[in-house]
Amino acid sequence: MNILRNILFVTFFSFIISCNNSHESSNKESTLVNSENSLNIINKESLFHAKVIDFVYNIHEENEDLNILTIEISEDMYCSAENNLRLCDAVQKYINGNNIVFSSSEEFATLLKKSNKFRMQSSGIANIGENKYDAQLYYSTLGDEKIAFYGTLAIQLPMLDVLDKEPLLIDIKGKKN
Repeated sequence: MNILRNILFVTFFSFIISCNNSHESSNKESTLVNSENSLNIINKESLFHAKVIDFVYNIHEENEDLNILTIEISEDMYCSAENNLRLCDAVQKYINGNNIVFSSSEEFATLLKKSNKFRMQSSGIANIGENKYDAQLYYSTLGDEKIAFYGTLAIQLPMLDVLDKEPLLIDIKGKKN
């Protein structure tokens, strides 16, 4: 009887370890896919260019990086897809003169190790009027004062067929005076 109990215990314990390793492997794959997805987004051409009206930030104590918490982008954006006015018009019509406000859902931005274009990434929500959308902010600081940045805001707008299920990419620049 003791032998049977020991065999069952070892089998059960092995099963638990196997399931846990499978879960960890799945998490690593998800992180890799998200990292690859970030690099794909970063390397695409942005549809719009805009100036940041205002932003809230803090400085990360350990590495002194600029950590952006919120940004507000003016509705006055320049569309760089001049050869596709239908696309520009559809997006501007949807935005409908509203400012875009990005709010990070993370306490601190993530360091992008594989990107040559941007140093940091922050996930959050973009508000356009009363509507909320998933968004990612990719950015780097400008100059020595580090209270200026440039980046790309990627907003998921699945209801806009003209975007072909791709995120809306907006190149942005912001500076505190």
